[in-house]
Amino acid sequence: MCTMPSPPSAPSAGTELTAGPWGHGGICASRRDDGLMVLVSGAIPGERVRVEVTEQRRTYARGSVIEVLEAAPSRVRPPWPEGAALGVTDLGHVAPISARQAKGEVVTGLLAQIGGIAWPVEVEPVGTGAALGWRTKIELTVAADGRAGMYSRRSETLVPLAAMPLAVPELAALGLFERRWPVGSRLTAVAPSAGTPFCLVDGSPADRVRREAVCVRG
Repeated sequence: MCTMPSPPSAPSAGTELTAGPWGHGGICASRRDDGLMVLVSGAIPGERVRVEVTEQRRTYARGSVIEVLEAAPSRVRPPWPEGAALGVTDLGHVAPISARQAKGEVVTGLLAQIGGIAWPVEVEPVGTGAALGWRTKIELTVAADGRAGMYSRRSETLVPLAAMPLAVPELAALGLFERRWPVGSRLTAVAPSAGTPFCLVDGSPADRVRREAVCVRG
C-alpha cells in the first residue's frame, strides 16, 4: 500500500473509490458508490484510492487523492512535487511513457466524441522523454517582490519560483528566476524548434532597448 500525506485540514476518512478513465487535465473520471461522478486528481485508472472531495456540485464533484490503497504499476514518485500544487504536473505521478499514452488516449477520445473520428493518437517524447526538462514554453506572472512565479491551482495565490524544472535547458539559460521584473507583468518564454530562445514581457521582447527624448534644464 502506498500512502500519500494529506493536508492538515483534510478529513481522516475521505471517500474510497476506483479511479476511472483518463480525462483532460490529468483527472480520472470516477464514480462514487452512489453514482456521482468524481473528477479525481492524482490517481491512475484502475487504482483503488481514498479521495478528499474539494468541490461539490449538483451533478459532479472534484477531489484529490489522499491515499493510494492499490497502486498501478505505472505510479512513480513525482520528480517535482511542487508542480502539482501549481497545476503544471498533472501527470507527475505517472511514469513518462505511460503519461504520454494517457495524453494520447484523451485526444483520441475527444476526436471520437466531438468529430466521430476513429483516429488513435500517439504522443511523441520531447528530447530524452524524461519527466523533467521537456517544456519549450512557459508563462509566468511577476509577484510583488519582482520575482517570476505561477498561481497555485484554482486560486489567486501567486507563488514565486526559484526554477522551472519542466523547462528545457535553453529556457533555463535565460535566467528568468535570477532577476527582478516589473511587478504584475506577464512573462512568456519560448524555445523555438529553430532559432534563439526568447522572453516576452507583456508581449514585448525583454531585451528591447527603449529610447526617450528628454529636455534637461540648462
